[in-house]
Amino acid sequence: MLLQKLLEQFENISGAEKLGPVASMLLIALWRKAEKLQNQQLISMSSNELMMMTGIRKMSDFTNAINRLVKFGYIRYKYSRGDDIQYYLNFNLYKPFKNPQKDKESVTYKNVMDALEKQYVQLRGSGMFVSPLDYEEMRKVADLNLSLEQATEWLIECFEQYTPKYPADSIRSFKYCTQFIMNKVAVEQAKEGADNHGKSERSDGQTNQTTIRKKARASSVVRRRQEELRKEGFFRDLGDINVNF
Repeated sequence: MLLQKLLEQFENISGAEKLGPVASMLLIALWRKAEKLQNQQLISMSSNELMMMTGIRKMSDFTNAINRLVKFGYIRYKYSRGDDIQYYLNFNLYKPFKNPQKDKESVTYKNVMDALEKQYVQLRGSGMFVSPLDYEEMRKVADLNLSLEQATEWLIECFEQYTPKYPADSIRSFKYCTQFIMNKVAVEQAKEGADNHGKSERSDGQTNQTTIRKKARASSVVRRRQEELRKEGFFRDLGDINVNF
C-alpha cells in the first residue's frame, strides 16, 4: 500500500521528469525496502546493496542520483556504521524536505569528488577506475567541506609522505588518504583554536598589561622579603618560596 501511495504522489508531481531514470529507480528501490520493513521511514542499506537492486554500475551515477533525491527533498541521509547509509524517506512528496545546504551538492559532490577521483587515479598510477569502497571514502572527504584546492593538495601530500614498507608497496586504498586528510583537518582546527585564544587575550591588552604589572610588583615584594629571611637563616635557597603567580 505504501509503494502504491508514493507512486501516485510521484506521478502527480511529475517526479520522473524532474529526477530522470536513474534517480527515479533509486527512489523506488528505497520505497520498496521501506515497505518490506513495515513502512519504516528510516532505513539502513549499503551502497552496494542499493546499486544491485537498481542495476546501477557506476558509483558516480549512484552518487549523483542520491544527491538529486536530496536536492528535491525526497530523502535525507547520513553515514552509519561500516558501509551502511541511513536514509530518512519523505512519505509526503507534496511537501519536500527543506535542504539547509542547498548549494552544497554542486561544490562538494561534483567538483571536489571529481577532482579527488581524477587526482587519486593519477597518483596511484594504475587502473582507470576507483572501487565503490574508494568512492565511499572520497565522499567522507568531500563532506569535510574543504575547498577543491585544499582537498587535492592534501591528497598529493599524502602520496608524497607515504613510506613504502617494501619495494612494490604503494597506497592501495583511498581509506588511507581519508585518514591522512582528516588528521590534517584536525591539526588545522587545533591551530585555529589556539590562534583565536591568543587573539582573545591580545584584544584585552590594557587589562593584561595591568595584570602583568601587578604580578611584577607582587613578585618584587616577595623576593625582597625572601632575601631578608634568607639572610636571617630561614631559607638556604631563594627557590624555597614559589613566587610565580
